[in-house]
Amino acid sequence: MKSKVLFLAVIFNLASCILHLASAQDIHFSQTGMTPLLVNPALTGFTGNDHRAILNYKNQWIGMGSEGATYRTAMFSYDTRLLTKKFKTGYIGAGINAYKDVAGDLKLGTTQLNLSFAGIVIINKKQSISGGIQGGYVQKNISTADMKWDSQYDEGSGIFNSFLEL
Repeated sequence: MKSKVLFLAVIFNLASCILHLASAQDIHFSQTGMTPLLVNPALTGFTGNDHRAILNYKNQWIGMGSEGATYRTAMFSYDTRLLTKKFKTGYIGAGINAYKDVAGDLKLGTTQLNLSFAGIVIINKKQSISGGIQGGYVQKNISTADMKWDSQYDEGSGIFNSFLEL
């Protein structure tokens, strides 16, 4: 019996270490508490209110690189609790999340539209457990018009020449 408990304790500690090493935050937002549906779909409906709507916008690295080479990120999310009166020990969370990101000289972009669902079980007044799932549409794009290659630099004059062969 002791060996089983010891084995489970070792497995639990290893899993905790792996999960700690794998922690991350969303792409460009620094306040992860304001992007719950991007961070974890199990947070859908996990709020002190019946409804939650969040609108985020971040524009960073203005003036770095060529004109327009900023990182612009916008996000909207809405989630709510469902079936709170039907189930006394839990409820269902449902939400939608829209995300748009455009980055750098090449305008590397990401567009996402996701639906999230979660099940929340209330253990007591201070503890709950939840599990969630998220799925949706993602589009990635890039503008190739401003790409520059080493072979397009004229070694004689030391300047960029877009007419040189790649």
